[in-house]
Amino acid sequence: MRAAHRGLAAILDVEMDLHVRLCAGWGISAQELETTPEHKATIAYTRFVLDCGMAGDLLDLHVALAPCVIGYAEMARNIVAGCGEVPAAHPYRQWIAEYAGEAYQAVAAAARQHLAELAERVMTEQRFPNYVQSSPKPAGSKPIFGRWRSMRAEVARRVALERRWPCC
Repeated sequence: MRAAHRGLAAILDVEMDLHVRLCAGWGISAQELETTPEHKATIAYTRFVLDCGMAGDLLDLHVALAPCVIGYAEMARNIVAGCGEVPAAHPYRQWIAEYAGEAYQAVAAAARQHLAELAERVMTEQRFPNYVQSSPKPAGSKPIFGRWRSMRAEVARRVALERRWPCC
């Protein structure tokens, strides 16, 4: 419950505030934000997340939220690491700074930790009995999270080599 509270507080107090501030800078008031009908893409994404939460369990919900909660922090941190100082005229400078900043990086680290703890508790053979029984495990294979971390590290390495960031 405390982890859920911290996650919700981060969304309400950090992310939403950032989005309202960015929109204000573009001439869009908070009232306009609240009264404008949702775009179809927004509806599709938010309903996907809600469906994951309703149809699955807490791990499914957190996995569905991970691209935002964790992904934004990863992208911003990698942009700053790859580019250094983001140019003042860059249209997403404030967004990058917020998500690369210590406060949001701590939110993302807590989300990663909570996701790992949830996975440790519920990603058992009982969760995926057909997968476990039908999938041969090569000698020296890593658990699913270990493979995911290895893939993420490889992608990060390749991107860093290419240095294709929008601010560079």
